Amino acid sequence: PYSRASSTSSVHLDIAPDDTKWLNEAWVGQLKNPTMFKRIEDHLLWDIRANVTPKYLGDDLVLLLDLTDARAEQMLNKENHGGISMFHSLEKWSPSLRAVSG
Repeated sequence: PYSRASSTSSVHLDIAPDDTKWLNEAWVGQLKNPTMFKRIEDHLLWDIRANVTPKYLGDDLVLLLDLTDARAEQMLNKENHGGISMFHSLEKWSPSLRAVSG
């Protein structure tokens, strides 16, 4: 009475180049303290004067939308020169990035 048939589906997305602009200003940060997620927006606005939209990715990873390369460089330089950052690491977003639980 029960069949174990399976099926597969595929999806094809046509995305216009204008719809991928957000990819150019998206970075992924690894938070030093994940409980600080709620404060990221205010912290970055105050600290580097960047109006960034954070999106929680899971574990300690945060997608930072509207973060320009120049502002990301400013954040990285601050950490390298004795400043205090909310992030262990910061890297440009790419489709190959994956959250890894350890």
